[in-house]
Amino acid sequence: MRMHLQFSSRLLLIPAALLCTVSVLPDRSLAQIMDASAYNDAGILLREQGDLDGAIESYRQAVKLRPDYQEAMYNLGVALQAKGDMDGAIEQYRAVLKLRPSDADAYGSLGNALHSKGDLGAAIEAYRAALRLDPNNPRVYYNLAIALKATGDLDGAISVYREAIRLNPNDHNAHNNLGIALQMQGKLEEAIEHYREVVRLDPKYVRGHYNLGIALQTKGEIDAAIAEYRTVLRLQPNHPGAHTNLGAALTEKGDLDGAIATYRSLLDQQPERARARYNLGATLQTKGDLDGAIEQYRKLVTMRQDYASGYYALGEALAEKGQQAEAAKAFREYLAREKDTPDTRLQIEKARARLKELER
Repeated sequence: MRMHLQFSSRLLLIPAALLCTVSVLPDRSLAQIMDASAYNDAGILLREQGDLDGAIESYRQAVKLRPDYQEAMYNLGVALQAKGDMDGAIEQYRAVLKLRPSDADAYGSLGNALHSKGDLGAAIEAYRAALRLDPNNPRVYYNLAIALKATGDLDGAISVYREAIRLNPNDHNAHNNLGIALQMQGKLEEAIEHYREVVRLDPKYVRGHYNLGIALQTKGEIDAAIAEYRTVLRLQPNHPGAHTNLGAALTEKGDLDGAIATYRSLLDQQPERARARYNLGATLQTKGDLDGAIEQYRKLVTMRQDYASGYYALGEALAEKGQQAEAAKAFREYLAREKDTPDTRLQIEKARARLKELER
């Protein structure tokens, strides 16, 4: 499951107070100040029209005319960040902070740019600096929590998400991300509470319904999970995870025909979905349709020759049908592809034992 940073959208016009005090700046003329302001304003308009390159050029002209023009520097940073130039954005935000160390928005935006660049430690430091200056900004708490989770600090992320929600109880994204973090810690009940709050706040939020379905299925509330997956598919009919999980939930409930229909529906639209094809084969095999299962496993390993589990399943189905030579070949293919890890070691041993039986 993908999480988005919340970015500041501040675009600043030249303050009226500054226009009133230009006469005390002996090294610049009023015309230069006004020209810089005009370039900044033009940049704002161009950005609103979607012309990022034009906006960037206008902001650069504003800063060239007035090197201490903090608002134009900030706006230039925002535009560069939107363009994907994180280094350029970081340079501008730091220039703003050199002139105005108390700018909480600049620290927050600096954190976002550093985070996008992958410098999590520096991003966290910038977010914390922003919060020291503006301790009631839920957007910065949210972004800080994402960065902390990315470093593996789940406890820290959970604490910060809670603060973001305290300041903005209606932020469904914060509730959703907190639910994910809690679920990762095994706190399923509390995670479900937050997912329910997500879909209460935004009934059309697909991720909320999907995550709630997973949590409910994990808890064993299969009917409730099925209802959530069906809601996801009503909102987003081509959602592959909801199709796959719905099929698994229907299988768990004993509705094999329903599961098969669900997998087929997804594969008709997205035939490349390997997990759904594997599950379809397994469900057909459970139902006793060995030919149908073998057909699906063969399609799977033809499409994804690296899908080791597909070869194992194919071997089991062929062995059950009595096709020993082909089954042995499938198990050999499995053993040639499967990586030996603690999670796969037992399956590898089983495959070796099955192959030994088949080769007698």
